[in-house]
Amino acid sequence: MTGEFEKEALIMNNPVNQPHIQSGEMTIQAREAFRAALVRIGGDLAFCVILFVLAFQSGAWQLFASAGLVVITLILAVIGAGLIRRGQVEWGAWLVILGLFPTILLSVAFVIGIGPIVGVVVVLLTVTTAAQALPARRVGWAVVASVGVGIATLLLDLFGPTTYRLPVPTTLQTITPIVAGAIVLVLAIFTVRQFANYSLRTKLIIGFVAVGVLTAGLIIVTTNYLARRSLTNVANQTLLAAAKQTASNFDNFIRSNLDSVSIEAKLPPIVNYLSLPAAQRAGSPEEAEALAVLQILSRKENPYLSSYALLDRQGRDLLDTNTADIGSDKSDRDYFQAAIKTGQTYVSPVRISETTGNPSIYFSTPVRNTAAEIIGVMRVRYDATAFQQIIRSQNEQAGKNSYAILLDEHQIYLAHGTTPTFKQKSVATLDPAVLAQLQVDRHLPNQPAAQLTTNFPDFAQALTNAAAQPYFTGYIGGTEVEQVAVTQLQTQPWQVAFAQPVEVFLEPVATQTRNITFLALGIVVTVGAVAFGLGQYLTRPIVNLTEVAQRVSEGDLTAQAIVETRDEVGQLAKVFNSMTQQLRASIGSLEDQVRERTAELALSIEVGQRAAAIKQLNELLPTITEFIREQFNLYYTQVYFLDDLGQNLVLEAGTGKAGQELLARHHSLPVGAGSIVGRVAADRHAIVVPDTQSSDIYKANPILPETRSELAVPLMVEDRVVGVLDLQSDKVNTFTESNKTIFEAMATQLAIAIDSAQQWALTQEAQRKAEEAVRQLTRQGWTERLASYRESLGFAYDLLKVAPLSQGDQKAANGGAKLVVPVVVQNEPIGQLAVEIPSQRTLSMDEQGILTAVAQQLAQKAENLRLFEQTQQRAAREQLARQIVDKVRASRDIESALKTAAEELAKNLGVARAIVDLRPVPVDEPANEPTNE
Repeated sequence: MTGEFEKEALIMNNPVNQPHIQSGEMTIQAREAFRAALVRIGGDLAFCVILFVLAFQSGAWQLFASAGLVVITLILAVIGAGLIRRGQVEWGAWLVILGLFPTILLSVAFVIGIGPIVGVVVVLLTVTTAAQALPARRVGWAVVASVGVGIATLLLDLFGPTTYRLPVPTTLQTITPIVAGAIVLVLAIFTVRQFANYSLRTKLIIGFVAVGVLTAGLIIVTTNYLARRSLTNVANQTLLAAAKQTASNFDNFIRSNLDSVSIEAKLPPIVNYLSLPAAQRAGSPEEAEALAVLQILSRKENPYLSSYALLDRQGRDLLDTNTADIGSDKSDRDYFQAAIKTGQTYVSPVRISETTGNPSIYFSTPVRNTAAEIIGVMRVRYDATAFQQIIRSQNEQAGKNSYAILLDEHQIYLAHGTTPTFKQKSVATLDPAVLAQLQVDRHLPNQPAAQLTTNFPDFAQALTNAAAQPYFTGYIGGTEVEQVAVTQLQTQPWQVAFAQPVEVFLEPVATQTRNITFLALGIVVTVGAVAFGLGQYLTRPIVNLTEVAQRVSEGDLTAQAIVETRDEVGQLAKVFNSMTQQLRASIGSLEDQVRERTAELALSIEVGQRAAAIKQLNELLPTITEFIREQFNLYYTQVYFLDDLGQNLVLEAGTGKAGQELLARHHSLPVGAGSIVGRVAADRHAIVVPDTQSSDIYKANPILPETRSELAVPLMVEDRVVGVLDLQSDKVNTFTESNKTIFEAMATQLAIAIDSAQQWALTQEAQRKAEEAVRQLTRQGWTERLASYRESLGFAYDLLKVAPLSQGDQKAANGGAKLVVPVVVQNEPIGQLAVEIPSQRTLSMDEQGILTAVAQQLAQKAENLRLFEQTQQRAAREQLARQIVDKVRASRDIESALKTAAEELAKNLGVARAIVDLRPVPVDEPANEPTNE
């Protein structure tokens, strides 16, 4: 009985639990309860505003219903505050607390995915509010009721019906913990301020239940959030990768067609036809050959190729595989104007073809004659349905139910992976003037405005902001919320969007949340049992120690616990004080290490920048090795390269006299465990030796006797070892595991610079070989061409006439004073241009420049004429062979065919006799070889 009496005395002496006194001033309990009610009113009001804003934005009835429930809770909180104000504290407090429970339960019945958040919130709000407003004997009941509501909320969220529930909007999921956390924080401040006045039972309930609920809630919310974020990030990366791959497919399609039309425009039949005067084109053999070429090109294995056409300089359609366009004026088309003005290949936007009535894309390029003058334009038209085929092939590339969308620069659908009917429609509603202009420009068909839009303004805004934010969550055409990644094409101002329903890639979250929820429920129940069973063992020293620990967790490392007893709690306080002292020392040492690592990282970045600026490998290696040695104050630095067989490491650069001596020896080391450098190359991992004297793997080098610390790092390019960077210091612990990563990053930058230098050298060598091959072909061509002339191909002008230059004239000219300029084609001299100068005169620099310019133009013209003659000769040979073959084919028997062949060969070759002799050839005699008899 005595114990019970003491308990009741403690309860009644607590100011919070004193009876209500009707006076002009509220009691302490009434003031605390009233403040808690006001905080709840403010929180409910904030939630009302948030929910109504989201409801009006989305139009979801579930959000309107949830907002209505919060309004009811707000009204009940206002009534409760009024009751508290009039002295009915307990009744008002219960109204404020219990009014929240049905709102929490019913809101989860309308919105799915919010249960873990509101389940934690209801318990925390109840604990903090009950501690402020209810008598100590009632706090436990309120907390138990809130835990029951929280558990019911979680179960309803996980296992309740999903047919009519709305997935929690991202904005609500983000804002709810913030607003609720602010409310709980304010109430917690009030609770902490009055904590010393609460009974021990209240303290236990508040402390243990709060810890248990917070832990459980943190586990649920954090795991759910991290899982959602992780899956969303993975989905974003996957969708963006798929979008980039799709964009690359379109870029490749456009580039390949641009390259093709550029090459096809240089075909001789095309050039020959457009080179003819306009009056000679119709009915000419060149026209027939050009048309045949266009027909062959139009029969490519591509069902979406619509037509090939040739336009003259005035834009008139001369030849077209779609005969309906022949003779029409295309001078106002962008593909014609761009090719003429820029002289480059051109790809048009997607427009609706006036000929076919289908969305089409045009590729064009100028056609040039042998003088490099533009004589017309070749145009290729593709049906834009090809884009739909490409888009459809990309479906499911980023996972289940994923698909791609192609949009042009006006945000008009060009292709859609799941809804092809969206093609030739705009994403958002267009301004009437803009719509009219797009129809005039044939970007959109002439249909009513309502039929030309899908009306997704959020999607349109996301496309506009895609450069800064490539990811987007929202509705883009279906009934589901979708995750979207957007990227840009390189060849066109178009965009590719890749989408996937959010619920598809977040399917694993529900199972994970369900499992963790049951774990959290177990934690809450266990913590509650401990709170009720171990209350008598908590004492004031523990509370004091907790407060000191809180200060330390907030960053006050000078806080020290007061040691009041010699029991376990006192020992704990001593250990805690010792820990804070060690923590202060550790943080000071850590700050010094951070400063050192920052300086080393800055030097590493500078090394990478220096290395990237040097292109020559023979300059890069000695410069960088010496720079590294100086900047890091090292004893010795060297770089090894792996030989072609991958068996030995050859020294390529070393600092100081030791490096020069080793380079002179052509020093090398085998790959393997025989040395640190060899082991690094074999294992592909860095090796650090902080102290060489205590290392089992270090082998002393008599040339480098002062080495006390060593670090060897592999130089790797694309997961391939190309060499090893070896750093040595004359101080112990210069290299440690803590700073190894900095030097590894520096080695990575050096490896990239070395690879760039090697690639640059290979490019230079390839360019030199290509130029040499061109010169050789030019020299061979001119040698053969000049050999076909019986006399030397040269002319002289003596101020009276131009005459061929004989051998005697050349000798005479060579004996006089003259200025000679070589005639060079592709860096290969094919002759010379010379002027004889009177002895009393010299040519000025301008006159010499004129002579050089004339020689250059003469070389270019001579080369063009040679190529043109070569083309004509080849065409003549082919035509002659075709005529002979046609006559032979017209023969009805072998004898007449042989006679025709002999006759035509003798006649066309201008020989005295042609023999056709059919007889078996012995095995040991060569066959099909021309002979001279």
